Amino acid sequence: MKPNKSQIKVIECIKGTLSFWEGTNDINSPTHECDIDEYLFAECEEVMNDGQRYRMSKVLIKALNIIRELND
Repeated sequence: MKPNKSQIKVIECIKGTLSFWEGTNDINSPTHECDIDEYLFAECEEVMNDGQRYRMSKVLIKALNIIRELND
């Protein structure tokens, strides 16, 4: 089954967050965690309820922290 419009919107929000991290000049900046919440609430408000946005935020913060642990 193909993703529906709501699922596509959430996927686009996640992609936008990842693109922002990719282009940042400071991956360790603490503002990235606040930005996750702000972006999800601004861009996905119409397709996700508060609980879903909260859970997605926690998942993205975990992903960000794993990325931060990586060293060249």
